[in-house]
Amino acid sequence: LTRVARDRAVPFDLAAPNAKTQAALKEGRKLIKARRARFSDGEEHLNALGKAR
Repeated sequence: LTRVARDRAVPFDLAAPNAKTQAALKEGRKLIKARRARFSDGEEHLNALGKAR
């Protein structure tokens, strides 16, 4: 925080997400809103991800 106060900036570059990342964020928000992303275990989740591609 000392550096942030001194430089009046964060000590790393901020960049806008690319199109692929933006699409993934949008899809994630949609899933959260719909509350469809429910899995009983990790294997079920990975299987669902594989089918979505």
